[in-house]
Amino acid sequence: MISSEVKCVTFDLDDTLTCTHEIFGDCIDRVCGIMAASLAKIYSRDLYSKVRIKEAFTKSSDSAFETEHVNPNRWIHVLSEMKETFPQLGDVQISICLDLLMGIYKTVPELKTGALPLLESLMNRNINMGLVTHADEDWTKFKLKTTGLDAFFDRENTHIINMYGPKDVTGWRAAYHQFRVRPSECVVVGNSPSDDIIPNIELGVRQAILLRDGPVWPVHETEVPDSVRKIKSLNELI
Repeated sequence: MISSEVKCVTFDLDDTLTCTHEIFGDCIDRVCGIMAASLAKIYSRDLYSKVRIKEAFTKSSDSAFETEHVNPNRWIHVLSEMKETFPQLGDVQISICLDLLMGIYKTVPELKTGALPLLESLMNRNINMGLVTHADEDWTKFKLKTTGLDAFFDRENTHIINMYGPKDVTGWRAAYHQFRVRPSECVVVGNSPSDDIIPNIELGVRQAILLRDGPVWPVHETEVPDSVRKIKSLNELI
């Protein structure tokens, strides 16, 4: 249980309170399947297997993330690069794939196990909460409304870091300034070692809690200090 002495608990949104990794993963798998099936009509399935297509897609996606971060338009760059790598892909297939990828932002995510009970518990104990996300504002509003999280987070305690830049110390510092609390008074809960945990350690947060209940995108992986508490479910914080 989180101590009542904590002034504020700050949460990451995607893959901390909501399940978005699965949405991205399923969509990317479908896109790579479409590409592989299209190329298989022309060439050998072994030559252009779904595995090879997915490897190329992942490499391109990771590269685009370094410059575009979470901007949805990065998929345009990814597909353009895939077209260069596999010029046999037709414009129709590319258009279908882009529509699928953009559909990610219209898909209602499921809540993480324990998310609602934890938030309700903190609210009942009068512990302030803050939400810090790196996603597009419209997409963030969509997820909060469709999942019911808007009952806990509004404009005052939701901070959206510019999606065109990194989710780093500067963004987290601005969030704490908005919430009118010092990092040393707060506990942070997130799933990304690089984007949620390390910046908060640098800011001197009271405690950093890393949720490890599923896969993490490779671009977010990094070593964290032993002082970081690791949990497998949000239920462990209730």
